Amino acid sequence: MAGASRAHDTLTFNLAGLLHARLQPPCQGFVADMKVRIRAEGCDGFYYPDLLVQYVGEFADDDWTEQPTLIVEVISPATERVDKHEKRLNYQRLPSLEEYLLVHQDIRELWLYRRARQWQREVHVDGVVRLESVGVDVAVDELYRGVGV
Repeated sequence: MAGASRAHDTLTFNLAGLLHARLQPPCQGFVADMKVRIRAEGCDGFYYPDLLVQYVGEFADDDWTEQPTLIVEVISPATERVDKHEKRLNYQRLPSLEEYLLVHQDIRELWLYRRARQWQREVHVDGVVRLESVGVDVAVDELYRGVGV
């Protein structure tokens, strides 16, 4: 999202740093400018998630992918409806996607959807969240460090 808030950028930066330090090959993370292409019935287009992780070697193109394993969106009042509904439903059409994480910027709350749990929403406000798709534990305190919520 162009012109994002300080909280949005801090959360994206914090999570990217946590993932980068803990991801094991062949996983690779990307922030903001890697597009995700959705090609499914009723949808053929691109989204720019705030962060994505996928296994290296599965790219169809140098600036977009159709095979992310994990997608993260940091949500703000301006993007909340699209991130929680339109994007979530379209991302879930991707056969490779295992987890979709929504990080609220104005409240300390994470919403995690997992394919393995039939995309049922899990709400996390503290403790450690296990991102099973990439084998990484994320402490909510670490993620929200420097964000005044």
